[in-house]
Amino acid sequence: MHRMVASILGILLLVTTAMAQFAPPKDALRVQATASVQQVMPGKPFEVLVTLDIKHPYHVNANPASEQFLIPTSVSVDPVAGITFGSPQYPKGLMREFAFTSGKKIAVYEGKTVIRIPATPAKTLKAGEVTIRGKVRYQACDERSCYPPGDLPFTLRLKVASASASAEEGTAQVAAQTEETPPAESGAAGAPAAAGTFSGTPGGAYLQRLQDLLDSGRFGVALPIILLLGLLLNLTPCVYPLIPITISFFSRQTSGSQGRTFGLALVYVLGMALMYASLGTAAAALGKTFGFQLQNPWVLGGFAAILVALALSMFGLYQLQLPAGLRNKARLREGWLGAFLMGLLVGVAAAPCVGPVVVALAAVVSGTGNVPLGFLLFLTLGLGLGIPYIVLAMFSGAIRRLPRSGEWMVAVEHLFGFALIGVAIFFLSPILPAALYKWLMFAFLAGVGIYLVAFDKLAKAVRGFFLFKRLLGVA
Repeated sequence: MHRMVASILGILLLVTTAMAQFAPPKDALRVQATASVQQVMPGKPFEVLVTLDIKHPYHVNANPASEQFLIPTSVSVDPVAGITFGSPQYPKGLMREFAFTSGKKIAVYEGKTVIRIPATPAKTLKAGEVTIRGKVRYQACDERSCYPPGDLPFTLRLKVASASASAEEGTAQVAAQTEETPPAESGAAGAPAAAGTFSGTPGGAYLQRLQDLLDSGRFGVALPIILLLGLLLNLTPCVYPLIPITISFFSRQTSGSQGRTFGLALVYVLGMALMYASLGTAAAALGKTFGFQLQNPWVLGGFAAILVALALSMFGLYQLQLPAGLRNKARLREGWLGAFLMGLLVGVAAAPCVGPVVVALAAVVSGTGNVPLGFLLFLTLGLGLGIPYIVLAMFSGAIRRLPRSGEWMVAVEHLFGFALIGVAIFFLSPILPAALYKWLMFAFLAGVGIYLVAFDKLAKAVRGFFLFKRLLGVA
């Protein structure tokens, strides 16, 4: 039991990083703020120069953006007493065509780009020092896809001359004292990806390693990992109701031959694996537009709604399953075709729990744009998910040795439900204002913590698991 709980918790970590593939890449962008004057002269206008240093092969959307659903690069400055800031002046973007734009050219910024912000100090501004703070909101893209937007802060400190100082001292075109913003890294403060970053979140490092293995062509290592992941997915709550259905199906087969039963089990698993392989093929085929579509508010909102619907099913508000007539028809049908169709249906029925992991793997596959590879990876995942069903088909008595459903499984379902809601909020991060996203995620995490510590009484009999839930709530 304890090993099973540990395995389920490991899968839960993968669920919380299901969208980690889309975290902003490390070192994609640097921001530096300078001024057009060496020191500020009261009453004399100057400019704040915000320089974006965009590393190859990345780019950011220009302002204004080419499409309404693209997120333009923007600069905002915090109010400063005695200084009035005008609207930022954005340079014209470069028209570029990328793999994910489906033949369209969009306006982007590449390399070094300077955004100018007019500033007018009051004539009564006192001598001393003034600190100007602001942030750059951007969305980094590469040749294959786009990532969620992020915010990078900048700080600029300038000396303020006295009103009687020489005007020449205030017009020297020398860069002022600046503070350079560190590289835009996963998990950087203020970035929406803080809900689940690729390299900074437990479980995300494993997805990164998988991506690295695929990029380097080490499929002999990557495929066994995906096969093992498929096996672990059998420990998720949604899969347990499928076990009696599987046992019932094979017990109705008329032939008692072990060889025929084994063959039917293989066809059964093949149906399940091909269902997931079709998803991988679609993800790879759409790889060129996958990142582009993930900027569309309707697509992001649809994903979030589906995840919330799955989460509500985890809390027991309703049960997601195939129509009874379709299930009974496939269950009662004998022979090879019946086994294949039943495998397809079982693959679909497992979606509420394995869906987030499938989304994460689809993100990796879509980035490659390799259709055969997408088919192979998801086929391997489906085979891993289906291997235990071969054992169940051959030895129906194994069902008696599996853990029974109880409060501990209900508690696990609740944890999966919370994780799905967290992923749904993360999906919405590109279309929500940064401040609203932060408060929404904070409120969600605080609410989950309070529930786990003060109100959740499930699975007290499994002391280790119950303690883990309490510690998770405190964290």
